[in-house]
Amino acid sequence: MEVATSPARPSENSLPNAFLNKFNTVENWYRYHPKNGFDVVLEKRAADSGFRERLADILIQQNAAWESPAETMNHIEALRSRNTFAVVTGQQAGIFGGPLYTIYKTITVLKLCKELQNRYPDKQFVPVFWLEVNDSDFEEISVVRYLTKENTLRELKLDEQPDDTFRAIDSREIDASLQDWRSAFEEDFFDTEFKQEAIDAYFNAYAYGGYTDGFARVLHGLFAKHGLILMNPAAEEFSELAQPLYKRALKNNTELITALKQRSEEIRQSGYSPQISIRDDQTLLFYVDEEGRRYRLDVKADGSLAAKDGDHYRTISEEMLLKPGALTPNVALRPVLQDFLLPTVSYVGGPGELSYFAQVEALYSALEIEMPLLYPRHRITLVEKKIGRMAGKLDLQLSDILEPGKAADIIAERGGGKLFKELDDTTQNISKMLEALKQTMVAEDPNLENAFTKTSGSIENNLGKLSANIRRSLEQKNSVQLNQLQKIETNVFPFGKPQERVLTWLYFAVKYGPGLLDELMENLTAETSDEIVVSL
Repeated sequence: MEVATSPARPSENSLPNAFLNKFNTVENWYRYHPKNGFDVVLEKRAADSGFRERLADILIQQNAAWESPAETMNHIEALRSRNTFAVVTGQQAGIFGGPLYTIYKTITVLKLCKELQNRYPDKQFVPVFWLEVNDSDFEEISVVRYLTKENTLRELKLDEQPDDTFRAIDSREIDASLQDWRSAFEEDFFDTEFKQEAIDAYFNAYAYGGYTDGFARVLHGLFAKHGLILMNPAAEEFSELAQPLYKRALKNNTELITALKQRSEEIRQSGYSPQISIRDDQTLLFYVDEEGRRYRLDVKADGSLAAKDGDHYRTISEEMLLKPGALTPNVALRPVLQDFLLPTVSYVGGPGELSYFAQVEALYSALEIEMPLLYPRHRITLVEKKIGRMAGKLDLQLSDILEPGKAADIIAERGGGKLFKELDDTTQNISKMLEALKQTMVAEDPNLENAFTKTSGSIENNLGKLSANIRRSLEQKNSVQLNQLQKIETNVFPFGKPQERVLTWLYFAVKYGPGLLDELMENLTAETSDEIVVSL
């Protein structure tokens, strides 16, 4: 394994770019610099006792149910001490662990814990993964994408059951048809010494329980020896602890919505795009009914609360809100809840999360809850040997294949792209010259127009034939290179997106075994300023 750095590619959203590269221009929305803000946030968090004893009791119960290792249990016990702080990340419970960035988020959290432990030896830092399973977006978690042994992309997807519509992921049982995917993996993956064990481990994780349980068992299987704590916030016990926050959010709803709207406008006026849409009639909560379905909780004109069910509203009484698990946070309140419950010193997130925290900071201020230091996750591209060899044969550098479209431009330039451009420019110039000559000739003698039109048409037709002959010749010459480039892009930019946002870790686990994750853990640090290119 060789690990190299590459300058970070700009995010599709410019706000994370400012956070990473021009922090002074956005610091009012983020509070703490990702490099040098830990002293301040630790001092503020030290005065926050939170719910440590109850928190630890619930986490022990949850993690024991997932057969968590002793390292995890020790970290949970440490949370009882006010000298222990959490480094947190989170993600929806994607089937089989979701895309690669779930793994990279977790690695970043573990590395940051180690870095902080070395920097502050008198304190303890524990890694926590927040399972975002209050969400009802099944589309987000229901897909697995991977490369086959023929180097083609394949997508497997579960259909949402009609009875599960609007239900939180945590309340759903695993679809039995998931087990049918085993035959696809058996057929599509290379036969390696790791194949059967890896496939068995993933399917055993999803053999019983719900999607939350399957995801949790996959993560524990991958990071068992690192003491990763998994937290399911959908549990009724956590819902009870969250009641004071929910009551404050409802009582001060007008103030909070106003604060969010003002912050969103600030962001817009500064030239950025807010991630979270805000409406005047909304709250920051969802209502969960007796069947586990989530509905947006809005405020009607008369001030009463109502659950939005399609085009209809259902009036919600205060008594209904007091039932355990009746309320869950929306996307804006979710991180605030996280840091209301946990002694969080830092949250590790991707570009999208970094972006919406600029808005959410307004809620932390209004609710007087300490905001964590935001830390960017690792951005990693895994380059297999076959891809490295193909790039070498094409005389391409790794930096060439990591920038979308750059390698194709290089190949096109080498393969006649310059000639095509000159030919197109020449054709256009000749057309303009002929048109100008036509105008002059017709002005002198209108009888010459038909003859000129025939002659100019012949010239343009012959130029077109010449262009087509040249194009066919060059395409035949470069077909092998273009095929190799397509294979490279399929690996590095599957479906035209960064590899880490598409592929599943299972593909690499089958091909390289558990040692690959161990090597990544050994070779990576907590430094995440640059993108990482790992040559396998």
